[in-house]
Amino acid sequence: MRRQSRIVPCSEWPTRDRTLWDAGVHPTTILDASGVAARWRARTIEAYEFAYGRWLGWLEETRRLDPASGPGARAERDRLRAYIRTLQATNKPAT
Repeated sequence: MRRQSRIVPCSEWPTRDRTLWDAGVHPTTILDASGVAARWRARTIEAYEFAYGRWLGWLEETRRLDPASGPGARAERDRLRAYIRTLQATNKPAT
């Protein structure tokens, strides 16, 4: 069985990723719009942060992480398929 990729902590995410994450999870003032995840429970935010850090770790390990590209640009169909194959090889099925 293949070892799991490093989980990249939020503090080490590319600048653009961290900026977008922060805007999404932090509530703003009553006059500003809050990020979509600002009302999520803390555990949900932690789970998404872990999952995204795992994705970045895999990209880093496979030399596919370009910090200058945006998060959406990294999510190419073939790249996602390869990541899913890796997850299927390293994780047990769960509900």
